[in-house]
Amino acid sequence: MENIVNIKNYQRKLKIDKEKINNLIHEIFKILNINKSEISFIYVTPEKISFFNENFRKVSGPTDVLSFPDGEKSENGFVYLGDVVISPKVVKENSKIYNNGNFKDEFILVHVHAILHLLGYTHGNKTDMEKMFSLQEKIKEKIKEMQIF
Repeated sequence: MENIVNIKNYQRKLKIDKEKINNLIHEIFKILNINKSEISFIYVTPEKISFFNENFRKVSGPTDVLSFPDGEKSENGFVYLGDVVISPKVVKENSKIYNNGNFKDEFILVHVHAILHLLGYTHGNKTDMEKMFSLQEKIKEKIKEMQIF
């Protein structure tokens, strides 16, 4: 089955390879058996994601990724999963803290994390967190083994 991935880049600090990201998302969708879905990824500056974080989550300051679920079915039969906003610069900074400076691993992880949120996964309690984080780690490792990104 086919999926639609929309990619918009509104930052210039880090290069965004749309083809590689498109391949990454399609592989994540394959692993999760997601079909006939559409998703949008928007890459922004830390300042812009801070604005979204403050206005939508009421949390001050930048974050690496925000997910905005939708779930509506379009005329073409595709389900619009939602929008994902990512600040590559914040991801790069976080990679130094959480992933031993491995930007690629952290970049993959935030994409997997965002998609899982759009599918309804949460990490609000210990059980949900363990389930979500275990799944996202497994997916990240599969993606790394494939060497597609």
